[in-house]
Amino acid sequence: MMFKKWEAAWGEKADLFAETLNHLSGFRLGLYEKRGWEDPLKEPLLINRMSRDTLDSMWSAIEGMKPLLYTYMERKAS
Repeated sequence: MMFKKWEAAWGEKADLFAETLNHLSGFRLGLYEKRGWEDPLKEPLLINRMSRDTLDSMWSAIEGMKPLLYTYMERKAS
């Protein structure tokens, strides 16, 4: 019941929130362009002290395990 109320309340402002997120993203991407950064992950990687190779390795591991997760979720659902 609370979830439906929550969804309704947020749904009333969906257009405003979507516009706000788009403006924030546009500002960030414009800033990166002015800085000469081509990779939108450059700043998040710097902030988190992570290399692109590390992120790519982590993502590869996730992608490799997806079939097992899907199998688990299907079994759990049935």
